[in-house]
Amino acid sequence: MIKRILMIALAAMMVVALAACAGTDYDYNYDLEQLDWPLAVVFTVVYEDGSSEQLEFTTMNAYLGGALLEAGLIEGEETPMGLMITHVAGMRADFVLDNAWWQFLVNGEMSMTGVSDIRIDPAAVYEFRFTPA
Repeated sequence: MIKRILMIALAAMMVVALAACAGTDYDYNYDLEQLDWPLAVVFTVVYEDGSSEQLEFTTMNAYLGGALLEAGLIEGEETPMGLMITHVAGMRADFVLDNAWWQFLVNGEMSMTGVSDIRIDPAAVYEFRFTPA
């Protein structure tokens, strides 16, 4: 009986987790071939002191992480979980060294997808925010 209750509880938690993840999916219902190339990318950087700036560049890369690396606007190290960003626009936010990190937002919401896996959406608003731990 206890095993059955645990299995039902586990199944319910999985359904809730999947439903939560479904809300974080980005709309990629556009055809890459129909976009104007090179792609124009605009993103905002919010620095430690609260000031911000908007950076713009163009790219032939369909993925945001690769495009930002190619443009020299981010630095980081590859981990088993993907690119761990340590620098944005020359500013360091290294969790180990600075007790801070770069929060990545898409359309005002914290991204549940790593920057390397984000396909550039011309309609999306991207932001990196210096975040103390």
